[in-house]
Amino acid sequence: MLKKLRSHIVKLGLGSYCLLCLDVGGAGADEYFELSPMTYIESEDAINGLVLTAKFARYKPDEQTAVLTQVDAKIRDDKGVQGFELTSEKGLVDFGKSVFIARGNVLGKMPDGRILSTEVMQYDQEEAVISSDFPVEILEGKMSYRGRKGFIYDVRKGSFRMLGGASLEQIR
Repeated sequence: MLKKLRSHIVKLGLGSYCLLCLDVGGAGADEYFELSPMTYIESEDAINGLVLTAKFARYKPDEQTAVLTQVDAKIRDDKGVQGFELTSEKGLVDFGKSVFIARGNVLGKMPDGRILSTEVMQYDQEEAVISSDFPVEILEGKMSYRGRKGFIYDVRKGSFRMLGGASLEQIR
């Protein structure tokens, strides 16, 4: 039976690359690959929609996931325009669901310069939406906004929405 494979190029450091075919058959439940450092690029029509770099990654073929440490991400819109940047202590890429989850001291930077800080952010590549259900702080110039229930940011539209209300304070 012919299967459609979803492939990704992963940079293994110092100019070497690995092509990961994510419909890996026969991999055991305890098999994994360790990559240090790792660069993951998800692209479509020559536009890199998501570029992840991590100091360390453990790819598990049977789960179609990669667990990452010390993560940097650049997310672009459909036109290839930089849409969002983030850093985090840890991350998880679920290749089967096209989802990236950043965890631990997550800092995000929107194209307009606003800085978001929270514990968890999720990027759904199919929907091109970055979101969090955790409290978030947003720094904008000399103002700080605190959202109690997270946010939703639509990368394609460039629209941002706080969830659950927000408080505002001036930074001195």
